[in-house]
Amino acid sequence: MVFGRHKTASWAVRLPAPNADPLRATIRVGGWPASFGLSLVQGYFVEPLLSIAAARTGHVLLPSAAIADGGGALLILGRSRSGKSSLSARALSSGRHVLGDDQILLDGSGRCWLFPRRLRFYSDLSRTAPEAFSRLALSTRAGLRLRGLARRLSRGYVSPPVRVAPSVLNSDVVLGPLEVERVAIVERSRTTDHVARVRCDLESTVAYALELLDEQRVKLVMGGGAAWAGALNEVRSREELLLRQALAGVSAELLRVPADWEAPRALDALFELLETVA
Repeated sequence: MVFGRHKTASWAVRLPAPNADPLRATIRVGGWPASFGLSLVQGYFVEPLLSIAAARTGHVLLPSAAIADGGGALLILGRSRSGKSSLSARALSSGRHVLGDDQILLDGSGRCWLFPRRLRFYSDLSRTAPEAFSRLALSTRAGLRLRGLARRLSRGYVSPPVRVAPSVLNSDVVLGPLEVERVAIVERSRTTDHVARVRCDLESTVAYALELLDEQRVKLVMGGGAAWAGALNEVRSREELLLRQALAGVSAELLRVPADWEAPRALDALFELLETVA
């Protein structure tokens, strides 16, 4: 059993054997609010386990967003709070289609599949994606404002998201798959004072994607022991091969904005860059 806690949430997880088929975990979540603990456990354990099951079927469950781009997909890679959800919300409210704001399924032929989960919006959505915020139901907007108040009163200690179905912002849902035509790595950087756009080769793009997968599995590695370490190495090798196949020949670039820019300014710059092809 793996026990853990973060801020106001706690959890206990019984992991399956790494070779189990299907992979089943027993999870208990405590603390307040319940949605906060569920969100953490989903990211720490559920999605990493799903990514292992996906790799065994020839897919990569990749921590990324995917936006319809012409007849294909724009794949957006970035770490937590890099702006993927806000960029997805902006795309949806402008009439674009989104396959996922934080997780998508990618196969070895470069096809991007919808990952069926709700979007996660935070209390600053009214500033980072104002048009999307204005389209939400009054109750959802009120929930975001209450979370903003909780964030301010707790000085950032409590900041749970609100989950919203993509159809709320755009009822015309695309199930996919769409072929990946562009990859953008979004990054908030402390080493630049201006917007930077840099071409990426296949090696650096695959390496970055694998880093995201490794970071997502930290809790699983810590709680799984030696048996899980070996299984995860095997899964990572499969994912590397699939990513090389999927992204070969795909145009990729790094979009870097200063870390000290406020979120609305950074997202304005990123969204403008994503709307243009270098």
